[in-house]
Amino acid sequence: MVSTYVNGNGGTSFCGGGSISISRKKEPVLIMSQALILIIAAMTQELEKIRKALGDVLYYQKNNAKAYHSHRKKKLRIST
Repeated sequence: MVSTYVNGNGGTSFCGGGSISISRKKEPVLIMSQALILIIAAMTQELEKIRKALGDVLYYQKNNAKAYHSHRKKKLRIST
């Protein structure tokens, strides 16, 4: 699967946002609510709404990645 994580080593550019790297981990690419945000924005065919939806989804993806890494570090500290 493809997962979005902000990567300082380059990666794929995403609509002027941060960079995204490809990961084969088993995390979902988009959760259903994020997919719905994108679908609804695309159905309006209004460029400004589409840009806002892409920005919102990127924001959620970045924050989810931060939370994942934070919890992962905490879990690793506890297990050692």
